[in-house]
Amino acid sequence: MDDDVILNYLEELAEKLEILVRDENINIDCSPLPRKYYRFGKTLFALSHDMKIKDALQIVSSEGKDNWTDSKHIICLLAHLHQAMVYEKQGYLEIMRLPTISGWSRWSNNQGYIQSEKKNQSFIVSGEKGIIDVLNTIID
Repeated sequence: MDDDVILNYLEELAEKLEILVRDENINIDCSPLPRKYYRFGKTLFALSHDMKIKDALQIVSSEGKDNWTDSKHIICLLAHLHQAMVYEKQGYLEIMRLPTISGWSRWSNNQGYIQSEKKNQSFIVSGEKGIIDVLNTIID
């Protein structure tokens, strides 16, 4: 599936969620930007489907510059590869890949992807200390 088709679908989904979820404590970012930045206390999160790891420090420090200098922890969460792993730390930037809860599909099978364990990760975050715990939930 083409990346533009996926992005359009996700934008539409976010807009529909924004209409359905009317809670002042929930923010749904419907912007078409491929990377989103969210600050919680002294922790800055960079969220993206994917990016080249070697370019992450330059991208996140440039795009997130308004929040970069006041942050003690900068955490880049990536998806795409469908398996959890911590890649590396580049200065203050910690880069992590998230697992997936998606199941088997004809497309993933045609691509030759092997079905990995379906798992979701939730993070307990301290505004001052960054991620202080990770909860793994296996989906049957």
